[in-house]
Amino acid sequence: MVRNCPIDDPYREMRERIIHETERYLEELLRHPERAVRIPTVVVGRAVFTPQYARAFWSSVLDVSAVARPRLLRWWDRRMGR
Repeated sequence: MVRNCPIDDPYREMRERIIHETERYLEELLRHPERAVRIPTVVVGRAVFTPQYARAFWSSVLDVSAVARPRLLRWWDRRMGR
């Protein structure tokens, strides 16, 4: 809950919606843990994820539409320094 915020705060509704969406998401995962996305990890300095693996993982997690996928992949390539 946000305290001491002005009555005309334009972001209040957005914050409340985000909190409610997050609550519903977490409740759903508690009811159905098999639906949770496992985020792969590696020990820092001992292994790395290849850019192809990272791209495949995040594409599946974000379920990017075919229309937006090329733009996202270009963005990802820039982030990876390619």
